[in-house]
Amino acid sequence: MQISVLRKLDKYIGPFICNFLLFIRMFFLTVKRDGRISLQQNHKNILVVKFFGMGTIFLASPALMKLKDKYPDANITIMTLLANRECCEVLPSIDNVICINIDNFSAFIHTSFAALRNIRKREIDLVLDFEFLSKFSAMISLLTSFFSPKKLIIGFDSPIKWRNSVYDKTVSFEHNGHITKIFYKFLNCLGMNGCEVSFEAERLAMVKCAENKYLDVSVKTKDSMENNDNSSFISVNINSGVLDHNRRWPKEYYSVLIRELVKNPNTVVLLIGGRGDVDYVSGLEEELPSTQQIINLCGKSSFKQLVGILIKSKLLITNDSGPLHIAMALGIPTISFFGPETPSLYGPVSGEYHVFYKNIYCSPCLNIYNTKNSDCKNNECLKLIKPGEVLELIKSKWG
Repeated sequence: MQISVLRKLDKYIGPFICNFLLFIRMFFLTVKRDGRISLQQNHKNILVVKFFGMGTIFLASPALMKLKDKYPDANITIMTLLANRECCEVLPSIDNVICINIDNFSAFIHTSFAALRNIRKREIDLVLDFEFLSKFSAMISLLTSFFSPKKLIIGFDSPIKWRNSVYDKTVSFEHNGHITKIFYKFLNCLGMNGCEVSFEAERLAMVKCAENKYLDVSVKTKDSMENNDNSSFISVNINSGVLDHNRRWPKEYYSVLIRELVKNPNTVVLLIGGRGDVDYVSGLEEELPSTQQIINLCGKSSFKQLVGILIKSKLLITNDSGPLHIAMALGIPTISFFGPETPSLYGPVSGEYHVFYKNIYCSPCLNIYNTKNSDCKNNECLKLIKPGEVLELIKSKWG
């Protein structure tokens, strides 16, 4: 089942189901909800709902680490899509992962009901809905109130009135603030003051789990490694995740850039990406010269193997997507391209990073209120970033 289908189900069926559940809660659970727990409750079982965006989940982790500091005995469970499972299992802020499989409609229904049964067993007493305007996440939050009426539910403030009725506390989404700080506002609802954002715990966890020998898996890679030390590897991620392909810097620009990079005999380019990106990356590979200096690892690596790849890289060149934030936490230098979304909201916040962003009149065009759907047909904001200026930066910084 494609993301577009899930979005349509969320948009057209989600409101009906949620309003029906609100009606039931209003008339049958009023007495029980009046006895809900206070903000000072020592929470034991916390549910985080965040389906979309591995990168955004990663950026939420520092806030969850602070939540763990406040409630050291708490068990934090995240409900997310199956594609994010490996990342969530590595993050030290998360204890349990409940996954929804959207490969097809049957799997979606089956795993959704299984997830609800799992939640019911956990006696959740705090729900943090990190989705921005998803009706499905609101429905999950609602259903947990049926399982345990005395729970606290916190979510984003919404222009949709019925959605705000789902939550006991709401958090405003400020487009002029970074998403890491926005997630910290959930902690303010629990009486916690703002804290400095740090990814040190995440870095240590990833370094510990990394499969550093993954690049030895093929003869082709071994041959490349025999003549090159780690400083020669440049990872390139031409993908943008499943939410919006408008965030892709043009494929032909990547082709020009990579051709120039491999003119240096000591440079090896590693093409990375997920299983859903294989066809797109293979299309780029066909346009590139056949050489051992270009290695296509797209769709062939697990999360732990991806971490190992990034650790061995001297640089990551990427669109606005999950690997950008992973590399940032690892301390790997990054070059990233923004346009449909703004780096002030989703850009890297630490380490050595270089963001290319042309702040033209129509950018950013993706936001939570249009459910990150853009009518843009030409991606002018990204096309204005030319390969030449990127190559000039690379030569000046890394030779």
